[in-house]
Amino acid sequence: MNFELPVIGEKVKPYQSLALHVMIAFALIGFGIISYVFYAFTYIVTKSKSPLFDLKLWGIIMLVFGFVILAVAVFRKRWMIYPKNNRIFRIIELIVCVLFIFLSYGNSLKMPVAIFSILSLGILFAIFWEGGNNKPLLISVSDEGVKLPATARTKFLVWTVIESIILRFGTITIECTGNTFFQWNVNNINFDNEIFEAYCKSKIEENREKRIKDW
Repeated sequence: MNFELPVIGEKVKPYQSLALHVMIAFALIGFGIISYVFYAFTYIVTKSKSPLFDLKLWGIIMLVFGFVILAVAVFRKRWMIYPKNNRIFRIIELIVCVLFIFLSYGNSLKMPVAIFSILSLGILFAIFWEGGNNKPLLISVSDEGVKLPATARTKFLVWTVIESIILRFGTITIECTGNTFFQWNVNNINFDNEIFEAYCKSKIEENREKRIKDW
């Protein structure tokens, strides 16, 4: 027999999406300050107009973008991580980071090029990863064992390590040996709950002797 239980959950957790926004904000603020200070330092030393005048302008732009992203992430985080808004911010951040890569490269500044290149790759990865966030996650229960959702640290449980499986009030709880358990909210199951629990209990009892022999 095979039972499939759709899991209510998110492939990407909200705090994970928010963390990258905050990281980009701090990177922009940091390099904005560095760019502006570098311009001011050059101006003081030469006592004339800095040949890197564009760093002053771009430093200010970095600071503005950085503080805006940070403010939204702190005060409007729920609005920010809403899928549509989150994607818009990702695209804006990607464009800004790519522009700063070209700016830094044009001024022969290797460190900013490396940092913003890494951030750009991270943003690209996040765009594709978060785009698949609506794909259904499933728990599959069969004669071989229990296949857990892709987000779980453990992908598969054999029956010999399972102590009990309980499906109550839209929540499945899997208790394993070693005082470990897994729990998810599920919905839209297309089978009888009692039949499912009876099947799980029979498989656990069937494999209990194998577990004792292994010990």
